[in-house]
Amino acid sequence: MKTRKITEIYARIKYDPLEIVNKDASEKSPDNAPEDLEDSLEENITDKQREEFYEAIQDMEEFLEQVWLVVHADIRCFEPGTAENRFLALINETQPNISDKETRLILEETLEIDTERYRTQVSIHTLERDHNQVLDGAMNSLSGGIWRSYTRPWGNDAKEETIIYWNPNEPEREDSIIEIAVRATHGPPRHLRKE
Repeated sequence: MKTRKITEIYARIKYDPLEIVNKDASEKSPDNAPEDLEDSLEENITDKQREEFYEAIQDMEEFLEQVWLVVHADIRCFEPGTAENRFLALINETQPNISDKETRLILEETLEIDTERYRTQVSIHTLERDHNQVLDGAMNSLSGGIWRSYTRPWGNDAKEETIIYWNPNEPEREDSIIEIAVRATHGPPRHLRKE
């Protein structure tokens, strides 16, 4: 949605500093930019177009600051539908603790790990900026198990990617969760950017 808005702005002002609109053409002829580019831009861009351009850049920066969670769960069951239902029920319970703002859930895929285990994955787009706060909310949502992380104690870098794991104390019954992994990133995770 934002990319389309930015692309439309670039197309209207005929200037694409991030090479979003016509990347292939710019790669083929890198020396075709006019020498007096700044002067031509000043002449051709209206105040409204400039304002729209800066607004789109600010929206993009804000979007890239937002925290995304990629969560997958290994679930003991015999059907992929059972795994998805169990996992989505858990996610719906934990979402209010992850953020009190609006979140967007993207259900991705369910894979068969072996005859008695499926892995289901979702990505959660939050409007939060502090990934430590979001992860603390996720950790406080689940009881009856143990959290661990190879990246904790977390560093001071707010851009750091952090992964935490949860295992229940006794995953005995069918449709029980064996393990949950939660990865926090700023901006869309890599696998969604490729799509």
